[in-house]
Amino acid sequence: REKGVSGLLFADVHHIPFRDRSFDAALIVHLLHLVEDWRMVVREAARVVTGAVISVAESVEGINLRARYREIRTKMGYPTSNFEEGEQGLRRRVTPVSVIEVVRTARELDADKEIDHLLRRDQSITWGVPEEEHRRIIGELRESYGGRTLEGKGLIELLVWSPEQIGRASCRES
Repeated sequence: REKGVSGLLFADVHHIPFRDRSFDAALIVHLLHLVEDWRMVVREAARVVTGAVISVAESVEGINLRARYREIRTKMGYPTSNFEEGEQGLRRRVTPVSVIEVVRTARELDADKEIDHLLRRDQSITWGVPEEEHRRIIGELRESYGGRTLEGKGLIELLVWSPEQIGRASCRES
């Protein structure tokens, strides 16, 4: 609204307040790792569309500090309860009918900036970890990667599923 966008609706994505097949397409972007029940969200997206459920999926080659944080927290006894695999996890469970490459990138990441980002708990991967353990994980990341520039490659793709395909598949357990 602050940017002048009209027609906004605030709703629970687990229960989309529209009739079946109200839209041509649904777009899921960086969402599945944040919701309580990702399967319900995917089923709801499939329910309200006639054409396609589309997602943006990002993959990274090289050191991924978020993934490293997840590994350490799990070893400490704080596994994540959300669907941290997100849209890539959905892709592994249900093969898209179409995959469209958007961009390939070479990346250089300042490890200290990324660690500071994690320290501030700006990433959902840090949520639910007690402060003392969070600080310990941050210390381990700084010890291993602090002062470094992390190089890698990135790939962003659009993934497209039919509503019937993804609606059925999201009901299955992994």
